[in-house]
Amino acid sequence: MLMHLYHGIVIGLTLLVGTPSLRAQVPSTPSSPAETAASPPLSSPAPIDTAGRLFVSRCTGCHTIGRGVLTGPDLSASIAWRESDLETAILRMQEKAGALRKDEIADLIRFIKDPAVKIRIAAEEARIVQLFAATLAPPDAETGRRLFSGEQLLANGGMACLACHRIGDVDGGTLGLDLTGVFGRMGEMGLVSALEKAPFQVMAPVYRDKPLTRQEAVHLTRWIQEMESKPAAARPDPVLPAALSVAALCLVAIVLGTRSSQRVSAREWLATRRQS
Repeated sequence: MLMHLYHGIVIGLTLLVGTPSLRAQVPSTPSSPAETAASPPLSSPAPIDTAGRLFVSRCTGCHTIGRGVLTGPDLSASIAWRESDLETAILRMQEKAGALRKDEIADLIRFIKDPAVKIRIAAEEARIVQLFAATLAPPDAETGRRLFSGEQLLANGGMACLACHRIGDVDGGTLGLDLTGVFGRMGEMGLVSALEKAPFQVMAPVYRDKPLTRQEAVHLTRWIQEMESKPAAARPDPVLPAALSVAALCLVAIVLGTRSSQRVSAREWLATRRQS
């Protein structure tokens, strides 16, 4: 009897340990604390690049690195500057970009001189795009067009972009820059930042107390992007009509002068005939 019981227990334990489905239900423990430390969590959020976030939010409204000149210079050459020269330039820019702490200035200097600076900017811009997608309505080009033209009023009562700017084949005011090609120079996040913060000499006093919302900046950026993706209609050269007008006036003057001289010559000829 005891032998039968013993064999039953042995067979039961063998089945329990040897069956995969049952073995999976038994929690296992790591063989050592080192093994536990070496096992990373299943998912961990990517660390935020604080210097990249600072540069994109405070600098890309006026500057690029390798994308060309905006209202401020392209900072590509600054990569080779001495740190002391970079610090002087950043301190001078605080008047437009706002005050910065000493640690933020140091972070910006290291960021600009980093050989991977363009990659870091692109990564931060991609992170912000994802953040916008999670917190804002999707960008809509038609809404951006209406905001630009003034058909849809800005939420804070600011002036429509068309009052000071033109873009592509859309005529507008000339007080501000022609915005044709601005998306290609600034990129999505740079343009959103510039629209939202309005750091430019003409825009600052107008939008200081009536800023664009981030949602409006996103809509406007999408419309400007689509405008640049379409072939621009040929815009007449303003110099050509003026030149043609001047040429026409000169021709009229020549014709009138010729006729006048002909009349004088005819009178002289008649006077000569009478005397003879």
